[in-house]
Amino acid sequence: MASSSPQVRVGVGAFVLKSAQESPENPYFLIGKRQNAHGAGTYALPGGHLEFGETPEQCAAREVIEETGLKVSNVRFLTATNDYMPAEGKHYISLYMVCTRDSNDVEPQVLEPDKCEGWEWASWEDLMTWVKRQSEAGEDTVLEKKLFPPFLNLVLQRPEVKIPTLEKVDVVSNLAGQTFDAPLNDPGVDCTNQYSSFEESSKTASVAVTAAVDNMDVLKCKPYHTSH
Repeated sequence: MASSSPQVRVGVGAFVLKSAQESPENPYFLIGKRQNAHGAGTYALPGGHLEFGETPEQCAAREVIEETGLKVSNVRFLTATNDYMPAEGKHYISLYMVCTRDSNDVEPQVLEPDKCEGWEWASWEDLMTWVKRQSEAGEDTVLEKKLFPPFLNLVLQRPEVKIPTLEKVDVVSNLAGQTFDAPLNDPGVDCTNQYSSFEESSKTASVAVTAAVDNMDVLKCKPYHTSH
């Protein structure tokens, strides 16, 4: 009889934005301190295992309400990391989603006290500071905020990633399905092929957001008209 081999599992983490008006440069999102599980004492996003037949969007919304009581909407894909943790005998593919709580008046609750000690709001700049300190720390260094390995990997493996706020997503939605002529300030540059279309599925949302917002040339392109 063949022995069973370790399995790679899929985890989903959710960046729950504090509001729908978060700063694109430094948005605030929810983190919690883990306990009684691998990574106990470290900080992570709300999230959990992807269940059979579930979409990442459904998983993120389910885990957030189960863990915090917050109802969220506008759930969309951000990025993914490969998280091999040999010391713990675990290997995950982690999918990161972004969403917004439905009401700014409702604060997160600790609904699974056996798994989470408490929730707090943190900023993107906070995260960058903690990642830098943890990356440079020695084994005996006591850190104010030690990050869960997959959460740390998000920044180390995907340093170009930024959280798309609703402001950025709206830009993409407004541009979806359009093609573009040359930038208005540079008629010699053709950006038609670069930004000919924007997919509106969750699988490509983060790519569209990055292309549309981080490369500002797209915002200088005028819609291509059939009369051209």
